[in-house]
Amino acid sequence: MDKQTFRILYKDTVDALDDRRLSDALNALGGMLSCLGNWEYEAELTDIRKIYGLLLDCMSQGAADPDRDNLFRQFCCRTYELTEKVCREFELREGDSQYAAVWRTLQKLSGVRCMEELNKGDAGGRRLFELVWTSPLWSRADWAAAQTFLSGNDRREVDKCLLLSAVTLATLSYPDINKLKFLLENVSNEVPVLRVRAMVGGILSVVRYSRRLRLYPEVMAQLQLLADVPGFMADLSGLQMQLILSLETKEIEKSLREDIIPEVMKKARNLKLDKSLGPEELKEKMVEMDLNPEWEQDGTPSELGRKMRQLAEMHRKGADVFLGSFKLLKQRFPFFSSAVNWFYPFTPEHPELSSSLKESLPMLGFVLENGNLCDSDKYSFCLMLETLPLSQREMMAGGMAGQMGEGMSLSGMEEEKDVQTLTLRLIRSYVQDLYRYFKLYRHREEQNDPFGCNLLLTDYPPFDEIFSADRRVLAQLADFVFNEKNYLQALRLYEQLLSRAEREKADNNDMAALAQKLGFCYRQAGDYDRALAVYEKASLLRPDSFWTLEQLASCYKAKGDYVSAARMYEEMERYRSEDAMVLLRLGECYMRMERYGAALEKLHKADYLDGDSRRVQRALAWCSLLAGKVDGATRHYARLLSGDPTATDYLNAGHAAWIEGDVPCAVSRYRASLQTEGQKFAPAGFFAEDADLLLRHGKSPVDLKLMVDILNRPPAES
Repeated sequence: MDKQTFRILYKDTVDALDDRRLSDALNALGGMLSCLGNWEYEAELTDIRKIYGLLLDCMSQGAADPDRDNLFRQFCCRTYELTEKVCREFELREGDSQYAAVWRTLQKLSGVRCMEELNKGDAGGRRLFELVWTSPLWSRADWAAAQTFLSGNDRREVDKCLLLSAVTLATLSYPDINKLKFLLENVSNEVPVLRVRAMVGGILSVVRYSRRLRLYPEVMAQLQLLADVPGFMADLSGLQMQLILSLETKEIEKSLREDIIPEVMKKARNLKLDKSLGPEELKEKMVEMDLNPEWEQDGTPSELGRKMRQLAEMHRKGADVFLGSFKLLKQRFPFFSSAVNWFYPFTPEHPELSSSLKESLPMLGFVLENGNLCDSDKYSFCLMLETLPLSQREMMAGGMAGQMGEGMSLSGMEEEKDVQTLTLRLIRSYVQDLYRYFKLYRHREEQNDPFGCNLLLTDYPPFDEIFSADRRVLAQLADFVFNEKNYLQALRLYEQLLSRAEREKADNNDMAALAQKLGFCYRQAGDYDRALAVYEKASLLRPDSFWTLEQLASCYKAKGDYVSAARMYEEMERYRSEDAMVLLRLGECYMRMERYGAALEKLHKADYLDGDSRRVQRALAWCSLLAGKVDGATRHYARLLSGDPTATDYLNAGHAAWIEGDVPCAVSRYRASLQTEGQKFAPAGFFAEDADLLLRHGKSPVDLKLMVDILNRPPAES
């Protein structure tokens, strides 16, 4: 059987099991087995079919069986597990993946089972990692052996970390309940670095296989019990926030590569810059060039400066801004061809670091202990230093120390005075190591990338209940997601919070704030009807909220309901009768309702209050034209054209001139409109949008055609 056919059958089997269609799953699994010739697996499949057939026979005869649901669950679990065994067997026999290559190498070297090797006591480092990573589904004895290894005082902490990472990678490769239970068992480990690796690996595995795990009540119960472990909720919240921040990594790298660095290059064309630089490096380069990223040459605030400040703020919160800086290094050095090195806790004693570099490490202490870098980035930095002469290493280290010492609330070992702060730093570092592995490892296409899943934990049981049990934690998470502009995810959290607040009859102001945020999320999702319903609720809870009225008006405008929008702006005007922006928006609604007299009244007042507002001037000029007050429109367009007019300003001013009878002026303004938009010729539909206006003022359809031809005549013929 070819690999493609096997993968299709595997997908069919898992999809059927996820839908609890056991007969379909058994049939597809039989197809998978047909190419292996493994009598042990075939016997297990036959046994499942036989016993499941008996259950179906009993039910078809009307026999009562109070244990039927539990038996069905057990059959599904056995089928899931047999499916993974068959899939792994096929991969090891027929596949050309890195996983299969590593397993074959280990078999040639030892030919023993993973846990037997662990029990010998001499497995460590890369060998330990690869034995565990490529191990088959664990038995309870295997689980116990791994736990003994982890709790042993004679084992290096480095090896314990590698064991947990290998179990994580193994579980994500081929789901294994006993490996998952092992990870969850160690979420309460007393050693922070081990606790973090167990928690991150366990939670990502639960997310990756959430549908099948509902068949394992003991796993759900194990997760529920973790909520009672001191500090777990704080750790889980920290992990959730870091997972959400990881979703921004790709956009940060893209912004640096395609936006910020090209802008810096434009400002300094003679300077060679690497597109993998981070924000602090860019800032230093610009200082060297005597360029201020905060300001343009004319002294106005710089868009580049704004973006760099935004990146610095994201960096401070824990977002991954260094991926691009180390991406090329990870693809360059053979060190990262081995999966183990992506997860190796940083240590100068790593066997693949050169002795000459180890001699230089004391002067790199600040950089390599700095909390801004994950472990794999520290190795990248060290490997880069190996390529430099000894005399340049200290200078390079000093420069990096300056760049990486800024902007992080958790940077530097001196801030790690309490366990929680240390844990949050470890979570950030380990999530970044995992993200780099699944996004940059040369064999990444073979991996089950957990970062491709929905990473909002409250969408998965039992995390939904765990977070909901603590309203304060859920609110913090919702606000964090909201501030990161992940509105679809925030929406679901605020729905829970508002529903709970209503049940508990919370304070009106608190419920109003939740309703406002939920309404904003609905609006960002384009669901204006639900946004309006929630905003109306917020308005009832807090009737004096100007902001809520503004949001209601905006939603009505988006739906094209200008009558309702005007009603909201009228209410806002009662609060702020001298607010030019409210008057402008009310006038715009009146224009849409063709109440031109009322619109002009509001717009004239807005112009009086804010005579420099170009938007007010445009609305006033256009409304005058619609109302047939051509003289007024002409005066207002003269004001607009004396400033910095847009193509639309020229176009509408052309209409005013033509309606007034000044054809040469109209032609000049129409051509200016085209020129401003960079068009050499007027398209056939140049007047289509405003044709009704021109026709109402006496122009004929032929006049519109002729004017287009006039605009498109060569200058010599005009």
